[in-house]
Amino acid sequence: MWTRNLLGILCLVSVLGCATWASASTLSWDRNQTDLDVATYKVYKCGTAGCTVTQVPANVIGTVPQPAAGVVPSFPVTILGLSGAFAVSATDLSGNESALSVPLPFDSTAPPVPQNLRLVP
Repeated sequence: MWTRNLLGILCLVSVLGCATWASASTLSWDRNQTDLDVATYKVYKCGTAGCTVTQVPANVIGTVPQPAAGVVPSFPVTILGLSGAFAVSATDLSGNESALSVPLPFDSTAPPVPQNLRLVP
C-alpha cells in the first residue's frame, strides 16, 4: 500500500517539476516630457540569461503610443519560464529613434527538479 502511495507522490513530483512557470506582468516607464514630438515607444526583448538587448527589428516585441500627460506608458508581457531583459526606446514623429533605456533583466526560470527522492527509515 505505501509503495503505491510513494509511486503516486513521485508521479506528482515529476509532473509538477516539469510544469512551465508563467507570469503575466506589465512593464512601465516614465513618459518623455521634454521632447514634445515623441510619438511612440518601442519595447525590445532578448530571451536568454545574461543577454544584451540590441536595437534590431527582430527584438521588437511591441510599440506603445505616447500617452496623454499624466499617464504612465506601459506594455503587458508574459514570461514563460525564461530569462532575459527588456529595454525601451522613444520614436519621434519624424521617425528618429532614441538609444535604448537601461535594460531591465528578468529571470523566471525554475530551478532544476530535485533528484534521488527517497524515504529513510
